[in-house]
Amino acid sequence: MTGEIAAGWAQDKGFKFMSFTVQGGGIEIKPRVPTCSAATKSLTVPLGDLSTTDVLYVGATTPAKSFSIVLNCSGGDTGTVTKTYMTLTDVSNKANRTDTLSLTPDSNAKGLGVQVLYNSTLVKFGPDSSATGNTNQFSTGSTGNGTLEIPLSARYIRTGSLSGGKANATASFTMSYQ
Repeated sequence: MTGEIAAGWAQDKGFKFMSFTVQGGGIEIKPRVPTCSAATKSLTVPLGDLSTTDVLYVGATTPAKSFSIVLNCSGGDTGTVTKTYMTLTDVSNKANRTDTLSLTPDSNAKGLGVQVLYNSTLVKFGPDSSATGNTNQFSTGSTGNGTLEIPLSARYIRTGSLSGGKANATASFTMSYQ
């Protein structure tokens, strides 16, 4: 960090008696734990075609298709770890806090949604935020330096009366390091 970091003044009984500027002379700020960046920036998970016999009733699901989000983590003090957390957000309906992802506006199929699972557990969607304790944020473990692979899967779920067509859904992920 270089340049002006802060400026201010002090006063007593309404009289300004001191002003100051804090200058950075090449201050290095180094995290004590590893930091991560997403190796997986974007991916498509093909769920395949289905027929009405694949999802006979509301709540029926198709077999889940596996995929992973990969993080590259480095830095920090030797032997330290970072606790990682993830929030998935429904891009088509940012207020969605359920476990069923909305279909995108260009989808013309009806009666379907998409569910995402982490370690075979349904994930609920939350706001796009890395804040500690974000709604529906879930732990994805701890990592030191190296690669962290977050195993996920996705599947269709029947949500109502079916009509054929394209059924796409989009989610974003936000990581939090705590």
